[in-house]
Amino acid sequence: MCDRHLHQNNKWYNCKRDSKELLQLCLSKINSLKFIKIIETGWIYTDPNAYDLEIKLVIEKEVLNGITLKKEVNILFEQTICQCDDCRKSFTPHVYTCKVQVRQYSLPHELKRNMLFLEQLILKHNAHVFCSAVETFAEGVDFKFTDPK
Repeated sequence: MCDRHLHQNNKWYNCKRDSKELLQLCLSKINSLKFIKIIETGWIYTDPNAYDLEIKLVIEKEVLNGITLKKEVNILFEQTICQCDDCRKSFTPHVYTCKVQVRQYSLPHELKRNMLFLEQLILKHNAHVFCSAVETFAEGVDFKFTDPK
């Protein structure tokens, strides 16, 4: 997994498991916390391979005039499996923006030299970042590139 999490506004956020960013993302999904004062938050340890995230909250609210109630609450979040757009494109065949086919019918030593030159050009212009797949053939290579956005 790429540690990206989908938020309510259909944006992907990159946050590690048990991080402050993910804690903030989870707490923003609870609407009733706007009316309660949060004293302390923290993660409760769960299995790293599990899809459950558990948060411990210590909340405080004024019940009557001058009387405040303090309570510890555990909240369980269940993650659903879904792939971000980039992961979906990388695991799905035939999903690419551009396909570049390079063919050369010449002597073997010229093919090696030209492929090395082509590789250096790709690295020089940072095109390797957007390259999703490379297929080799006897007479050339196919490069598949995703959208650089």
